[in-house]
Amino acid sequence: MIRESLPVKALLRGSHLLGVPRLTATLAGRRLRILMYHGVTARPAVRAGGAPGAHPVAGSVVNHYGYNLPLPTFAAQIDYLVARCHPVSLDDVLAGRLSSRRTNVLLTFDDGYENNFVNAFPLLRERGVRYTRMKVDAGADYVVTQMFFDNRHYFQYVDMCRAAGIDVPIIPGLKILATAKQVTTLPRNFHCEIPSELADAVERDPKHALDIGVEWAQRQTRELIERGAPSIHFYVMQSSKAVTRVIEGLGL
Repeated sequence: MIRESLPVKALLRGSHLLGVPRLTATLAGRRLRILMYHGVTARPAVRAGGAPGAHPVAGSVVNHYGYNLPLPTFAAQIDYLVARCHPVSLDDVLAGRLSSRRTNVLLTFDDGYENNFVNAFPLLRERGVRYTRMKVDAGADYVVTQMFFDNRHYFQYVDMCRAAGIDVPIIPGLKILATAKQVTTLPRNFHCEIPSELADAVERDPKHALDIGVEWAQRQTRELIERGAPSIHFYVMQSSKAVTRVIEGLGL
C-alpha cells in the first residue's frame, strides 16, 4: 500500500513558508507522491554461514534485506505505478510537467549503492520510468562509496555513474579488516562482499588478521590512486592505528 506521509495542503503551505512559491504554484491542485528507495538487491537472503557446506562468505553476500528491496518486489511495484500512476522526475516537477488526471509519483534513491545502478536503474529505463538521484540532484559536490574490498566494484560503479550522468568526484570508501570475526560481521551488517582470497588468508591465520587486512588495504589503495581515484576515505571504528599503518606502508 502506498500512503501519503504528509497532507498535500500542509506540504504546500510549508513549501510557501520556506520561500519556494514557484514550487507551491506548480503543485497547486496536483497530486504528488514521493517514494524513496534505499537499495534493490537481486540476491536471495543468506543467513550467516550460507548454505550447508558452503563457504560462509566467499561467492555470496550475507544479506538480510534490511532496507534493500528484493528485485522481484521492486519490479512489481514499478509495474503497478506505471499502470495506475504517472511517474515523474524532479525536472518534471519543477517544470510543471505533471498530470492532472493521474497521481504523480516521484521516485528517488537516497544512497548511491551499486545495486541501484545494477538492478533498479536498468529496470526503470526498460519501462521508460524517470527517476531522481536524490543526493546528487539536490546539490551534492561529491560521492563517497560504501565500503568494499574488491576494487573492481569501485571501477564498475564509477562507469555506471558516469553513464547515468553523474559527474561529481566519486571517493572510494575502504574498511581495513582488523579481526577474523569481521569476515562474517562486515558482510552481515554492511552488505559488502569479502573476496575469497582475503577470507581464506584470514581463515588460515586468524591471529594475524590485522596484518593481512592492512596489506590488503595497501594493495587496494595503491591501485585506486594509480588509476585516478580523487582521494581515499577510510571507515574507522574505534581506532585509526590500522589506517596509519596503511599510509606509512605506502610512503604517503
